[in-house]
Amino acid sequence: MKKLAKFAVLPALGLLSSPGDVSAGATTSAGACFVSSETTVFRATNGLTNLLSGAQAVTCPIPVDHQLGGTVTFRIRMVDLNSDSADDANVMCIGSVLDQDGNGVGDTPIITSGTGTFTGFVTKTASITVSPQSPSHTYVVTCLLPGGGSSGISTVRVF
Repeated sequence: MKKLAKFAVLPALGLLSSPGDVSAGATTSAGACFVSSETTVFRATNGLTNLLSGAQAVTCPIPVDHQLGGTVTFRIRMVDLNSDSADDANVMCIGSVLDQDGNGVGDTPIITSGTGTFTGFVTKTASITVSPQSPSHTYVVTCLLPGGGSSGISTVRVF
């Protein structure tokens, strides 16, 4: 177990195809995530996972220093290494946009790693319309990681 010491941000690499949108997003590694109810996070070779027996919520802020546009897409790289069909056996995430005062501007639908079968590594996306647009918005992904270390996340991206 390691205490989260600082955020690690990877450079933005993607280009948006919608006219009028800003040309880059931002990606964050799972190392930037912190556990919502504990002071420790658990790391595996595939990213962030939960070794406790019960589900654990994690929050992943995605630093963005520019306006992203009217439609914001969250992309999450997940791993689902179990075949349990229960909802709490899958990684479930929500992407959120907050204004400069911390008020919610919008949330994505739930982004789930799998449907109860072995999935392996997957990349899932969900989009929302952001109005009004602002370069001071904060972007966050909150995930519920199932216990037992069988599933996790490796990167989160907003663009």
